[in-house]
Amino acid sequence: MSITDAEKQERFQILLQQIGLGNDAVFQDFTKDGKIEKLVVDKANKIWEFHLDVAQILPFELFQMMRVGMNQAFAQIAQTTMRIHARDETVTERLVDDYWNDTITPFAKQSPMIGQLLIEQKPTFVAPNFMEVRVHNEMEQTTIAQRFQPAIAESLREKGFPNMMLRTNLLEQSETEHYKAFVEAKEKEDQAKALEAVQVMQKRAEQQANGEGGSGQAPSGPFQIGYKIKDDEERKPLGDIHDEERRITVEGYVFASEIRELRSGRSLLQFKITDYTSSIIIKMFSRDNDDAAMFQNMKKGMWVRVRGSVQMDTFVRDLIMMAQDVNEIAGVKRLDTAEEKRVELHVHTPMSQMDATSSVADLVKQAADWGIQQSRLQITQWRSPSQKLTVLERKTVSKFCTESKQT
Repeated sequence: MSITDAEKQERFQILLQQIGLGNDAVFQDFTKDGKIEKLVVDKANKIWEFHLDVAQILPFELFQMMRVGMNQAFAQIAQTTMRIHARDETVTERLVDDYWNDTITPFAKQSPMIGQLLIEQKPTFVAPNFMEVRVHNEMEQTTIAQRFQPAIAESLREKGFPNMMLRTNLLEQSETEHYKAFVEAKEKEDQAKALEAVQVMQKRAEQQANGEGGSGQAPSGPFQIGYKIKDDEERKPLGDIHDEERRITVEGYVFASEIRELRSGRSLLQFKITDYTSSIIIKMFSRDNDDAAMFQNMKKGMWVRVRGSVQMDTFVRDLIMMAQDVNEIAGVKRLDTAEEKRVELHVHTPMSQMDATSSVADLVKQAADWGIQQSRLQITQWRSPSQKLTVLERKTVSKFCTESKQT
């Protein structure tokens, strides 16, 4: 059975009565010919979506009053949403300004950096359907175009707007008073931090000279900064990270690590991990001297579990992770459980004319770790006449081998 336009209009008026706007003369020009085109009910999630048809784009104040009123009226039944179609889609600068923050706020949670940039300014309306915002660099320009423009346009369409296009203009920072003030403040801050750094370094030097705590020696034991991360905590594969995240846990193999001393006196640990689905740069700032000392224990080849936030780094122009907690995960050693440990072993090392990767020291120590008590080393071929065992290899051979011979 088809519903007539008159019935649709009547139902719209009943809805206005229910939410307390039926006798509102202020917005009568916007509501008198309104219709409920249809109601889409999602029973599983208890969501009612009202498809409304109105004469023109609603003033934001009226839109907000309707949204709040519907949520309150149907609170015990379902969550309500509106999808509005305006027969006259004329856009004004006032409408764009009024709807802007309400449209941007949900997306700001997904990317705080871009969200703050957009919320702190009002777009410039360019007829007929363009909005322009200012950005600081090409990275922000690309991010807005790829991730925000389609979502913002869809959100405005749901509110009755036509298909709006968001354009970005690079801001000439050197020509703005705001940027000049920022530069001056930054210079003063840098000077203060530089002075503080000198004082911190002098204090560290005094502590080391007096043998006090914070001597800078790396503590022994597994690497751990922050809280212990439980084994059963959900971990996200690096290959599934495509956007900024507020708080996640990952783990992986460390394949690069470095420590930088900052002018503020703090240390910055930066390391890269992979779980073989992808890789990511992880950064962590020291909070005290104990953290700075522990940073020295972060080594290539470790397997670590990390908890923190994922954010866009303007320096590397990529997603990085700011770590809050880092735990080293002890690897499972391969064991030789045979009662008789005698093994016939013939391998090559990097000293051989044939290709190999494991050094003499690594091979001999691995044999000792497996409990092989009798081992013999014989070097039969040299890659070059001048090549010799390193000091470490000679010490390892003399410690673990019962016999060594060179031919």
